[in-house]
Amino acid sequence: MGCGHRRGKAVKAGIFAAGMGSRFVKAGWDQPKPLIPVKGMPLVGRLLENFFQAGVEKVEILLNAEPRFDPVETYLRNHPEASRIGLCRKTTASSYESFSLVAARLGPPPFLLSTVDTLFSAEELKRFLDLRQYPPDCTLVLAVTRNRGDRKPLWVELSPEGRILGLGPSASDRTFVTAGLYLVLAPLPLPVLFPVPALRDYLASVAKGPWKVWGAKFEQALDIDSPDDVRAAEGLL
Repeated sequence: MGCGHRRGKAVKAGIFAAGMGSRFVKAGWDQPKPLIPVKGMPLVGRLLENFFQAGVEKVEILLNAEPRFDPVETYLRNHPEASRIGLCRKTTASSYESFSLVAARLGPPPFLLSTVDTLFSAEELKRFLDLRQYPPDCTLVLAVTRNRGDRKPLWVELSPEGRILGLGPSASDRTFVTAGLYLVLAPLPLPVLFPVPALRDYLASVAKGPWKVWGAKFEQALDIDSPDDVRAAEGLL
């Protein structure tokens, strides 16, 4: 990966946690997805712990407006770092809408965006947030990891230097997948088509355009979408 001229790291972050967690609901789990426990700690709590350990100072969180998510708001209001957490309640129409809403709340780049259901180590996050490693004209960096059986992976094709050459169907190499972390380094382009069906479609369109999108490899990043994923994660943590 080429070295740029940026200094420091991203110190503000956002989490979009508006999805209902349909696989957990079907399996009879009572908790809303952000409160699904992995080794005794809710997903959103583990994510916040890693963010703050990595040097993030402020986190904006989008929660679904459905009453089912009221316990998540209560948990966050009572969090030891509640003064560093901003909350927004809205039921969004797509993952792209969630992504763009949280990005707007964070203001100018650089900043980090994350899904609520990704697990990784604080040390890998610290490396990811070091802006000096990225080219000065890089717009967006996606965390990528080797595919571990994701049900709907978003494949990533990387150049030897780390630039993303293709996402999804346009990726000819099927080794790496996105890992739910997005480091925004410059203002993002508006979508070409509305409505945007999903975040993956938007990311693929950006990667195909003139903007430079890079991938940063994580040795271990897990996507928690089902009870089986929880059991697998607990075996690795």
